Amino acid sequence: EDIVNVRAFGTAGPAPASELIGRKMVEMRRNIDFTNEFLRIGAIQGKIYYPDSSVDSALDLYTAFGLTNQATDRLEVDFLFGTATTDICGAVIPQLHDDMEVALGGTPYTGIHVLCGRTFFRKLIAQAVVKAEYLRQQAQYALTAVSQMAVGNGTAYRNMVTLEGVTFEEYYNIAGTSEGAGNDGLFQAAATGIAFPLGTDIFHTYYAPADLIESAGTM
Repeated sequence: EDIVNVRAFGTAGPAPASELIGRKMVEMRRNIDFTNEFLRIGAIQGKIYYPDSSVDSALDLYTAFGLTNQATDRLEVDFLFGTATTDICGAVIPQLHDDMEVALGGTPYTGIHVLCGRTFFRKLIAQAVVKAEYLRQQAQYALTAVSQMAVGNGTAYRNMVTLEGVTFEEYYNIAGTSEGAGNDGLFQAAATGIAFPLGTDIFHTYYAPADLIESAGTM
């Protein structure tokens, strides 16, 4: 029904079926990408999110995988934004690298990505040394984005800054409603950030059932 008798814009003839199918596939791909993001952000937080963004309180992934004491098994780094003498690049970020290396147990990694709540990110870029680097990188990104848009290859815009091998990304994404969830549908709390390593083989995505005819309707 989506492609039958659909007229091409500015003409009296039907639109090519391949063009209409292509548009539909792009729309489906976007929905799948968001679903993957929805599930992955929950996984790194140890949570199972439902479509209305509520959380399954009966199933905690950290507990399921043996991280029973989150106070010690999940490392935390205080960025001390309220202290004027805080050295983000010279002290805090190296501590983040040290803790990540300990947590990985010697597994090599290529960098760290931090998904930041809005409050956390804005306090970060308010630091003098970070602000200067942030403005420089944003100017460079703006030029790159213009060139990407010129060739139809634009990507979703994100506020971010990379410091000492760590990329901080302002992450403000919502899904559905949060009836009873108490988080307004936010994937990331505003005043915190969650860090994970890049370039390791510890993250895997599995789809089920298999994309085979005989697997249709199975789990």
